[in-house]
Amino acid sequence: MNIVIAGDLYVPNSLQNANLFCDQIVDLFAKGNYRMVNLEFPITDHKKSINKTGPNLCASEETAIPCLEQLNIDLVTLANNHIMDYGATGLKDTLSCLKSADINFVGAGKSKSEAEKPFILNIVNNVRSIRKVSEVCDKVIVIIHGGNEYFHYPRPRIVEQYRFYAIQDFDDEDFILFTDDDITVNKDWVVKYIEAIRKHPENSFFGGGMECEYEEDPSSDIKHLLPRSAIGASDSYFVNGNHLFLGCNWGCNSHFIKFAGYFNEELGPGTNSTGQESDMQRRLKSIGIQQIHIRNNYVYHYVPKEKSDWEFIRNRVKKNVSQKRKKKTSSLKRLKSEFGKFAGNIRKAPKNYISLMYTLKYTFIRFREFI
Repeated sequence: MNIVIAGDLYVPNSLQNANLFCDQIVDLFAKGNYRMVNLEFPITDHKKSINKTGPNLCASEETAIPCLEQLNIDLVTLANNHIMDYGATGLKDTLSCLKSADINFVGAGKSKSEAEKPFILNIVNNVRSIRKVSEVCDKVIVIIHGGNEYFHYPRPRIVEQYRFYAIQDFDDEDFILFTDDDITVNKDWVVKYIEAIRKHPENSFFGGGMECEYEEDPSSDIKHLLPRSAIGASDSYFVNGNHLFLGCNWGCNSHFIKFAGYFNEELGPGTNSTGQESDMQRRLKSIGIQQIHIRNNYVYHYVPKEKSDWEFIRNRVKKNVSQKRKKKTSSLKRLKSEFGKFAGNIRKAPKNYISLMYTLKYTFIRFREFI
């Protein structure tokens, strides 16, 4: 069974009757046996919006339904931050329009119990339903839409809840892929993971390379000082097995993550500290789980210009060195590490005066924070 799942969909009334989708998109949805999107707006003509952070979205029935029908949408998810933009009236109108158009919905309703009711094709969006539904369905798809608008990182509660979905509540044989929200992948990305798992079925975790797609190309004079997430990691980077996978392109059996003690909640988003994925991979290796690199299985990381300039480099190095100072590492060992990093940056730097000056500035900041 081919299921097509798309993300947020919003069509303003200004685009009513417009030809919104190219032939490739229409063909993609036509090939699916079942198609679903996140309806990121209420279908209503109600004029009174609620007070909230972010824009209030809506569209008329004449705008929304033809758009959904063009893609042959079978199911829309409504548990998002816009479905109540026009209050209970907007939601009521939406449910009525969807029912009239014979389009299924999940995640909202006229009551709490209706909103929490799972849609059994097999789709659930309530954590209490996952185990129960998995007992009667072959596959369970959990669709999550959440987070705070205009915030880069999720709240700690959301991190904990989503990890519960992904790890604690899954079977021991489930395989979890880790990526990021600013990542695009190859069309065969999942297929290559499946092939690797079949080839190495026991005691392994997997990962691939990453390339960057820049909003604006960074200066060649400072590019060598950017973090790995902003310069990429080719297959050759992993060839000797000394480098861990980036957090946006790796996967592991959920049983191994449980056995390693789960993720360290003192690291990662919302903690002013990084390295959660690297910490987990180190612990996996320490308990005998083998690192397997999948060649030619790249993801593509979008890097905005404000994360590829000198200001970003300077602020990041201050933060990172400050974190390392909190670790119980001998001064001699830290000093040796700093000299090694300086020598590595000199080797990687373009051989010109400007690049040398930036490298020296970078090193000076590190040593100043170190001292």
